[in-house]
Amino acid sequence: MEYQQTQATVLQPPPIHHYSIRGLETPKWLLIVRILQFVISLAILSLSAAILSADVLILALLGMSDPAALGVAISVLTWLVLLYAVLTEKLHVLRKLHHVVVVMALDSIMLVLWLSTWALTAARRGAIDPLMKQANMDANKKCDSSYGGNYYGFYDNCADKKTARAYKWRGDAAAAVAGLGALEWILFIVTFAWTVAGYARARAVAAQPHGGLEMGHREAKSTAQHTTTVV
Repeated sequence: MEYQQTQATVLQPPPIHHYSIRGLETPKWLLIVRILQFVISLAILSLSAAILSADVLILALLGMSDPAALGVAISVLTWLVLLYAVLTEKLHVLRKLHHVVVVMALDSIMLVLWLSTWALTAARRGAIDPLMKQANMDANKKCDSSYGGNYYGFYDNCADKKTARAYKWRGDAAAAVAGLGALEWILFIVTFAWTVAGYARARAVAAQPHGGLEMGHREAKSTAQHTTTVV
């Protein structure tokens, strides 16, 4: 009798968390990717805010106000998406709010937004390069001709060279935002692809007879047979 009860207990299928249609149990490496998404968005927010701190005239000449404002807004939106994706899965009190379809939808939206952000920033950064070079040449002529066309030759407090320095600094920050934005876009491709694959696998298992229970019964039966053989 005791042996039969033990065998019945072993034959009970284990809970299948990885194949739930409502929510997927994410691996540790995906959580690390989410943390990287947060860190990169924080860096982009800081750089974009620094670009926006420039004089209004400089922003107008460089055409960087729109990409920088977009970088700030999308970074904040990224934090909200990450909070939902991570906290609603990891915290028991919020788990009822978690749904894999919502996570997929949010990741797909962030894919489009980050693509727009880094592409726009990169395009504007490429367009202002001639303006930056011209500003440096004008500053060298007006302030100190001895520095002759040295692109990075800013050595005094002349107003024109201050303007050239401001151009260069904002241009470098824009290049960094474009690069980090592209990396953020790639990371969202990774999380979106994993979620879609996991959801498709869950649907496939659920479409089978008795859902995923047969898998659990087969694994448990195999374990029970092995135990009986050993005894």
